[in-house]
Amino acid sequence: MAGMEYDDRIAELEKIEHPKPLRDFIYSTFNVFAEKHPWVGVENIRPKSVAREMFEGSYSFADYIREYELQRSEGILLRYLSETYKVLSQTVPEGLKTEAVEEMILYFRGLLQATDSSLVEEWERMQNPGSSVAPRSASEAAPAADAFSERKLRIEAKNAVFLVLRALARGDLASALELAPTPTLGPDFEAALLRCREESRIDVSPKARAPELLRFETGPETWRLEQTLSDAEGPMPWVLALELDVAASRERAQPVLRLLSLTAI
Repeated sequence: MAGMEYDDRIAELEKIEHPKPLRDFIYSTFNVFAEKHPWVGVENIRPKSVAREMFEGSYSFADYIREYELQRSEGILLRYLSETYKVLSQTVPEGLKTEAVEEMILYFRGLLQATDSSLVEEWERMQNPGSSVAPRSASEAAPAADAFSERKLRIEAKNAVFLVLRALARGDLASALELAPTPTLGPDFEAALLRCREESRIDVSPKARAPELLRFETGPETWRLEQTLSDAEGPMPWVLALELDVAASRERAQPVLRLLSLTAI
């Protein structure tokens, strides 16, 4: 539109690249590492930008395939996510596995478990070679080590809530109900969702994952989770309530949720 010549347009396009958070720190740190480890050779660090986008956007595997029309590349994406999960699980020292890192590890484990549980089971058998547990279906998958702790259940529940929230943000109630089945959910919920989406665009960016926006009421049998919705401007006057079945979640090693309500406050 500005009348720029073809070669100039190409030169400008080549300057455009995807976001690279902490770029200088990551590359400079890797360069220092490479100087002291000659076996690195000519290799360069390759930050996982696809994994970052999936985690920050709370994508399910199906969501991401649909978003970028990757139906012909599902196997490649699955292997990539499996590699990401293995690197986070195996190479990050235990002392550096903060809650934020654990949240990512459990997010990718849940993603793989829901898509192809055999990948997770194979990896965990390699980690525990003495185990003789036979592979099982996704719904019967053996829990990961320490999967019963309250802290990890909280993290997994947070990830699961965001998958539900992402489906609701695009108005896909059917997918939300697949993630948090509720046979008795009435028409009031759908009407409330319509009103909420008419008021503003529901945010599913990283800032919408702020801890203060998700409230837990824990109990021995069930937990009540209340997620305050937000948009680009900040918190919205809407709260999404879900119930978590503690026993079923621990048995399946994944959060078992039930949609309760979406209410204006």
